[in-house]
Amino acid sequence: MVKSIKSENGITLVVLIVTIIVLTILTTITVNLSFGPDGILQKATKIKFLEDISDLQKNIDEREIVARANGQSNDNIKSGLEEELKKWKEANKKYSNIKFDLILDENNEFILTYNSGASRNQEVWLESVSFPGV
Repeated sequence: MVKSIKSENGITLVVLIVTIIVLTILTTITVNLSFGPDGILQKATKIKFLEDISDLQKNIDEREIVARANGQSNDNIKSGLEEELKKWKEANKKYSNIKFDLILDENNEFILTYNSGASRNQEVWLESVSFPGV
């Protein structure tokens, strides 16, 4: 009597475990790249912040130019700029934990400065920002 050996088609336990391990590694890498401290979402948040600050700086610069053209004093200009900053902060409540200041520099121009007193992650990327005019 001859015994026939059947060829079994299917997944072995070893192949299943290797597949699960590979998928776990890929998932870990993807999550870290997306949500990590220097991940895509953090970079997008930083870019949005810089874009918003750039728009604010542009509005402040334009308002300062108009005020100087009208012959206003530095005190009047600063109070107008602070009003502009206050309106901006009310419209952008997500930046309520960031402290903004207007400083008169040696060229007699107002400069917008900012720093964070909130989360360490925010401080780290705020410190790393090199943004002309802000």
